[in-house]
This record gives sequence, structure tokens and C-alpha cells, in this order.
Amino acid sequence: NSQSLRITVANNGNNNRANNSDENYNDYESCQNNQYQFSDYVVNENEEQYDEEDADKEEEAINNIQSLLTEFPHGIRLLSLSDLYQKKFGKNLLAELKIANILLVQDFVDDFANISRHGEENGSCDHIITLKDPKQVAQTQSQLLQQITSSGVVSQTFRYANNLFSYINNPRFQGFVSNLDENEHCLHIQPVRYQEHIETLMEELQSYYSSPISNSLIINNIETGLSCVTTYDGTYHRAFIKESDLYKCVIVYVDYGTTKEV
Repeated sequence: NSQSLRITVANNGNNNRANNSDENYNDYESCQNNQYQFSDYVVNENEEQYDEEDADKEEEAINNIQSLLTEFPHGIRLLSLSDLYQKKFGKNLLAELKIANILLVQDFVDDFANISRHGEENGSCDHIITLKDPKQVAQTQSQLLQQITSSGVVSQTFRYANNLFSYINNPRFQGFVSNLDENEHCLHIQPVRYQEHIETLMEELQSYYSSPISNSLIINNIETGLSCVTTYDGTYHRAFIKESDLYKCVIVYVDYGTTKEV
């Protein structure tokens, strides 16, 4: 079962159009299978889609790609990458990374490789993947760290508002569903225009908090209401501690509305 969903959100508490059938208020445009159920979104904790084994396979595949590229200083045709990978490592690259199109490999190798387009004599276009210059990579990371000011560091005294779901009456905006919370019975909707800012924020978080410069910010005593940065599936996210006791800790990842108990 699958669903494609495009949502226009009217963020106005006084706007009551739930029973209005006028086509001018067709805010929700949906193409879906009639057998689709809300429970399809629910992920069983015992059957997580992205577990540690998947992460290990992905990391191994990324390291293998980097190793393979060192053998081809002038680069590899992207369409040939899967075959060369299969020949050298005896594994299916697309299956290892769980992608359907080789072009999506860019998301996994961006830290150490470039994918560029090159024209051919017959007028077609080819993609070439090459290793980045290590000096250039180090310089880029250094510049990024310098650009992150102290305002990007979460203060130990900072606290989020008690009601994370409060809102003000803003104009209508295009949004996408970032998370479905079955326990809170709510949708978390992010404005589409914020997506670019979120991606930039995530890149800066990874660069800053994966650097030794952030070691002084490590928190030893976790308490309820604490705002912090923590990892989820190996990636840094902004978060706050919703509950904390001897037996469990409930973490809310504020940028996506995801809640996790550890």
C-alpha cells in the first residue's frame, strides 16, 4: 500500500471548513489505495526499518566505494559503478544502500566524492564520479566550523516552550508530513520552504558536534526538560528530554516531532 500526499495547510484556529464541500477549499489533494490504513504508518519497535545492521551495511558500502575510487584517479562512469562494485566486492551496491537509482548514490558519497556531468560526441550526457581532493575536503570542513557561531550552540539553561503543539494564526502555507505520532494522535507538518533551512541546519549540526571542539558541551546529568543535541541512527539532532528517571528516558526530536524512549 502506498500514498502520495500533497497538503495545503491553513494555520488558523478560527477557520472551520471541515464540512464545506466547495471545490475552492480543496486543500487536501490525495491519490491513494482504497485499502490504505493509518496503521500502515506505525513502525513496530521490534521491526524498525533502519536498525544497526542496516547502518553497518551502509557504512561498509560507503567505505567500499571510497576504496574503489582510489583505484581510478580519473573517475568512474556512474553507470559502471555498480558493475565494478559487484566485481570487486561481490555485492549488489543498490541493495546495500537500499536505493533504486544509481544517481541517488550522491547522498551517500558527498563527503568524499563529486559527481559531474560530461558531454559526449553523440550529444548525450554522462555522469562521472571522482574522489575529492583531501586537502579541499579538510579546508571546507574547517571553513564550515568557523562559520558556525556561538548562536548555534544549545545553552544549558535553554528550555523549549511547555506546549510544543501551540500555534499562531499564520497565512496558509504548503507543507509536508514529517512525522505521524500515534500516541499524541497528531500530524507533524513542516512548511516546504523550511526544508532547505532544515538541511543546512543538519549539516552544521553534524560538522560541529562530530568535531572534538564540542566535547566540552557533553552533558553528564540528564534531567527532565533539558534541551540538548543527541544522535539518532548516527545523526545529530536537536532534542529535549521529555521524561527522565532511573528506568527510562523519553527524548523528543524537536525538528521532526519524533519521540523515542531509551
